[in-house]
Amino acid sequence: MTRKLFFIYGDARSGTTFLARNICSRMNVAIPPESNFPLAVINNYDQESVANEQDVEHLLHIVTAEKKFSDLRLPLSEIKAALPSLPFHVKDAIFTIYNLWCKKYDSKAEAIGVKKNFIPYHDRLSAWFPKSKVIWIIRDGRGVFNSKYNHIMSSTNQPFSNSVRQAASEWAQRNRMLEKISNTCPTMKVRYEYMLQDMPSVLSELSAALGLPLLDEPRSEAQYEVPERYGKTLHKNIGSKPLAKKATSWKNELPRNLISRYEFFAGRELLHHGYAMEKQYSSLRLTIGDFSRKICEKFLK
Repeated sequence: MTRKLFFIYGDARSGTTFLARNICSRMNVAIPPESNFPLAVINNYDQESVANEQDVEHLLHIVTAEKKFSDLRLPLSEIKAALPSLPFHVKDAIFTIYNLWCKKYDSKAEAIGVKKNFIPYHDRLSAWFPKSKVIWIIRDGRGVFNSKYNHIMSSTNQPFSNSVRQAASEWAQRNRMLEKISNTCPTMKVRYEYMLQDMPSVLSELSAALGLPLLDEPRSEAQYEVPERYGKTLHKNIGSKPLAKKATSWKNELPRNLISRYEFFAGRELLHHGYAMEKQYSSLRLTIGDFSRKICEKFLK
């Protein structure tokens, strides 16, 4: 079986796990645990051809050394056995690893979803996998900031940054990059707020875009799972029924001065993506805020 490949991109705390679980439940789709092994290959394997056994050993050392790769629970011997005959392109090794995971843990899957923010590297991945598609999840940046600011600890057990300017800059920059990707790659833009309101309609639209039928009944044997090593704090609401009020809970939970500062730095981007402002700002003030945010982005690079 030749499985389709697609990528799920979005800001942390924008509903990527929520969507992944629903896709796995209602379509024959497998979404492996998150791992940066494709980026490890891009950054550390300095050629695209795997020509001999020495190349294989070097490549697999890079892959298995990636700190999250163990979450895929793939024995090295099985990976070696599944690799194509020499010589092969490094992209074939990446796809083979994902495909092997599907065979072991979700053999009915017709497509593989990769849930990881490979956004800065997508040009390379798109060139390697030209038939792949992208699901772009966007959430109101103020809601993203509130989720990080008030409630959620990252997988490192450290707080997310509480810098309003940095949060606004990262949100705006990520969505500009995704908008650029959408101009060259088949992309489905999904709003977090719409998912909370009407997930069945979102899944229907994604089913048509991905070319995968919706199942009559949810799959009980296949679920997107968050590895246990992340503990219970991250994704603590996984499996719970979504609350529509979460879409706007930031209005009551964030201090007003932080909302104003966020809108100052990301106002133009919020409006561009259809999010209403809490306050009305002059064009000059939005321009100043936009310029200030872009200065911050240069320092974040």
